[in-house]
Amino acid sequence: MTMAKDALEAHFAESRCEIAGQQFTSVASPLTRAISRNLNIVDLLEENPAEGDQILAALVSETHSELDLVTGEFNYIVAGAEPEFTTPMQYGGHFLELDRDLIGSRKPAITLIGGPETYVDIVSDLAETFLVWNPATNPVSPEEVAKMTRARTVTIVSNFPHLISGGSQ
Repeated sequence: MTMAKDALEAHFAESRCEIAGQQFTSVASPLTRAISRNLNIVDLLEENPAEGDQILAALVSETHSELDLVTGEFNYIVAGAEPEFTTPMQYGGHFLELDRDLIGSRKPAITLIGGPETYVDIVSDLAETFLVWNPATNPVSPEEVAKMTRARTVTIVSNFPHLISGGSQ
């Protein structure tokens, strides 16, 4: 099982988390949901576009419905923005746009789950309040991330799902 899948399973055990002392409700992106269910949505969209579109639409609808129920702060979980699941063009050109549409004008914390090749530079574009990632699995320094995002960056000092901040940068 991949690191991203392991982290997702641990994270979904609890839908509330604390980031830099604030409580957030966690909501998974459509791609994150697909990965957590072992669905290779990218291949499905290429091999059987009608079925892929139908499944992706259901994942988007599920995410949208969950977001409609959230009041206050929320943590949007992004997985799959790495070569194991997508190319930079696939994530940035398709899934990033879905995420933007779903988030809308809200300003969630963004938790990025991935390995050393995660597209931090692309995903950081979503973040305005907090961008949370695990430097143990994605070795990008807080200084490098700060240059990529408008968000205040937070590093994780424990494993998912607790998301305890190691201090904001």
